[in-house]
Amino acid sequence: MWKQFSGNAMLGGLACAALLLLTVRAQQGDALPGWVTADWQYWTQGSGRWIADNSAYKAPNEPFDAYGTEWKLGLGKKSLKGRLFAVRDGKEVGTIWEFHSYWHPAEKRVVLLQFGSDGTFATGTMRVTGEKMTESLERFFDPAGKSTQLGHRAELHPGEARMQSYDVSEDGTWTQRRYYVWKLQPPAK
Repeated sequence: MWKQFSGNAMLGGLACAALLLLTVRAQQGDALPGWVTADWQYWTQGSGRWIADNSAYKAPNEPFDAYGTEWKLGLGKKSLKGRLFAVRDGKEVGTIWEFHSYWHPAEKRVVLLQFGSDGTFATGTMRVTGEKMTESLERFFDPAGKSTQLGHRAELHPGEARMQSYDVSEDGTWTQRRYYVWKLQPPAK
């Protein structure tokens, strides 16, 4: 009896060791590149909330004083989730966009997903272009199915991200649109 039990225990121990080894290898295999982790840590630092002045673009059809973003890490810190909201008279007045980005291990790139409050959907990619600089390119589809491409180039500085948006033509020409400076907000008290 003891021999059978000890044999089963040994097999169980070997199975556990093999499972542990496979788990460690799987975790090592899908490790995020350092630049991805650094980018996500940048956006989620402190409060994870960033505000950008919109006074240069404020208009009757866009009555917002500012825009805000809020970022959080996803499950297992393997993705980044966020939202963009509008601010009027110092108060948040609603979420306009939801974001989700993740590292695609087979494609070796960051994939972006974006969902608009009006039913617009976007998908694209992001890459590092220099020291604390990123570039994203997304294709947007409106509810009628019409598509456009937009790009963003960001420079990340302590407590401040400078971001230029672009229309991107089908031939790959980038034409400047809006420029925002996103400022990290202190944690709520």
